[in-house]
Amino acid sequence: MISIVVNGRRLELESGLSGLELLEQLDRNSHTLVIEHNGKIIPLLEFHQARVDDGDVLELVTLVGGG
Repeated sequence: MISIVVNGRRLELESGLSGLELLEQLDRNSHTLVIEHNGKIIPLLEFHQARVDDGDVLELVTLVGGG
């Protein structure tokens, strides 16, 4: 098990998750997200391939269109 923080909320998850698996577990649509991983904005393709490690801090920001 690993402990991470997502949008200020601590979560306990299985270890060895990819970024894509994390987004699937959180039921988040990756096509509308900006992802900050440990203080750095990560392109979606890089995040999908990245591993989520114990102690990571993520901010998931949903893009909203309109006027």
